[in-house]
Amino acid sequence: MKTVMGSTTDLKQMFALGDLGLMIKDLPTAEEAYKRAALMPGGEERARRGLGLVAKQKEVARQDLTMADDPPKKAQIKSSLDKYRAAIYENPRVPEARLGYAVVLQKDKPEKASNLKQAITQYKALLDLETELPQKEAKRISRRIAALQERAYKLSQREKGYC
Repeated sequence: MKTVMGSTTDLKQMFALGDLGLMIKDLPTAEEAYKRAALMPGGEERARRGLGLVAKQKEVARQDLTMADDPPKKAQIKSSLDKYRAAIYENPRVPEARLGYAVVLQKDKPEKASNLKQAITQYKALLDLETELPQKEAKRISRRIAALQERAYKLSQREKGYC
């Protein structure tokens, strides 16, 4: 989308990119498209509305993330899982939501292989999103992924009755 945005000089196309970014929950791209459109003649009002929608989506995602962070302290894991899922759906590019979801998935009882596999997916997404993560932290998360893969394999074998 960044490449298309860089070559777009038409106001309608810029709004289309912003609207598309908003629809697919790519909020940084949508925000950038609306900001560029605001600088073009005749696009200020619609760009302001678009930026308002982006801000609203970010706020909803932030609220879901905040609400998701609270319940695990009170042992309300299922509620927390739902809120993390909602936060990720609202803004998939928030690494804190991915990390929180992965941690809470590991705490869910009874322990299931599917939850551990989902936690692995979330940790991998976290590594992809956090490009400036310190090397030490990235290695720690990679080791956690490896350990979870092993546990998930053993649990799936047990669930299938092979053990």
